[in-house]
Amino acid sequence: MWVLDLNFVVQVTATDLGDSNVLGSAVWKSVTPRFSPGPLSHASVCVLAKKAFIYGGIRSNEESNSKLLAFDSVHEQWEVVKAKGTPPGALDEHTAVIRDDGKMFIFGGFGPDGELTNDTFIFNVNNYTWLPEKSPSDCRPKPRAGHSALLLRNKMYVFGGKGGDCIKYNDLWIFDTHYLTWEQVYIQQDIESWIPEERSGQSMFNYKGKIVVYGGMHHVLHELGDLSIFDPVDT
Repeated sequence: MWVLDLNFVVQVTATDLGDSNVLGSAVWKSVTPRFSPGPLSHASVCVLAKKAFIYGGIRSNEESNSKLLAFDSVHEQWEVVKAKGTPPGALDEHTAVIRDDGKMFIFGGFGPDGELTNDTFIFNVNNYTWLPEKSPSDCRPKPRAGHSALLLRNKMYVFGGKGGDCIKYNDLWIFDTHYLTWEQVYIQQDIESWIPEERSGQSMFNYKGKIVVYGGMHHVLHELGDLSIFDPVDT
């Protein structure tokens, strides 16, 4: 496990790239806690205050992980969370976002038997309790994995992903984390707007209140390197 202290990171411009003092201000260090969960891939990670919460994923022996882990960045220690309620079970290639009040929302992914899911699970990190999701089943995204999600103004935005038979999606959905309802965003394609190609495995982040989508995979032999920006001002 590696840690980068972002307190020493400075804004680097193109002219700074040759300055070793600028680049050397951020230093990686290796961390070896007493307990380690071992290798994991395709897990979700959410950070609140000084803790990172990691759920699901695939282990090095290709077994699915159904544990919720917490990493304390102050004491640099792992913890297997012993929670109340009913957990999702094993998931991978799902997404998770977390609100400032400590509620974490997990969506989609591959389930315990490799089946695609479109379930939403809620976890309260304040009292380590799984909560039931009560959104209507007739209005939600299709089962998927490899999608991307982020939280903006207490709404979870979900974009793209892959379904059965290698189908890829480019739809955009909003999950209201207070009312627990889904809504699909319909975008009219015209001269001033366009809809990104279908994809999975893309990166998505919030930049100054706008949603930025980068890269992903359209199909096995078609990786994408485009960047799209969505302004959710009207949503």
